[in-house]
Amino acid sequence: MRHELSESRRTSTANAAVAGRRGGLLIFCCFVMAMMLGACREESAPDAAPIRPVRTQLVEIIEWKQAGTAIGEIKPRYEADIGFRIAGKVAARPVDVGTVLASGAVIARLDSTNEQTAVRIAETDVRQAQAELDDAVGQDARQRELLRRGFTTQANYDAADRRLKTAKAKVESAELG
Repeated sequence: MRHELSESRRTSTANAAVAGRRGGLLIFCCFVMAMMLGACREESAPDAAPIRPVRTQLVEIIEWKQAGTAIGEIKPRYEADIGFRIAGKVAARPVDVGTVLASGAVIARLDSTNEQTAVRIAETDVRQAQAELDDAVGQDARQRELLRRGFTTQANYDAADRRLKTAKAKVESAELG
């Protein structure tokens, strides 16, 4: 009897091991089938761009009418900047806009006050520079004589000579400017 018990135990243990393997194999096969079915799924086409509304307008030929007046400035197509700017006021303007002019015609007269003042200032600057030159010439002559006699230093004479040269340059500048 012991032998029968041990034989039945072995058989039941073997049957349980085979059943366990079959169950595991069955689970593995189901898993593989599920993976294969998932891979065989048909790809769907990508979604098309969303439909967007479009605003339209019907184009028609209509008669254009001027609604009112416009403010602006009328300029010539081509301009030549050949004049020069000068300060001052317009004293007289003997022609009007649109007048046909001959060559050499006077189109405006300027007030000459600014120019006369500038001329007087320039004349004063020339006289001042000339006075400084006269003084520098006298000072240079005195220092030269004192240096020759030994009553002054070379530095004093050099300063007088430098002042003479500066005064000459100022006179030239005032006469040109």
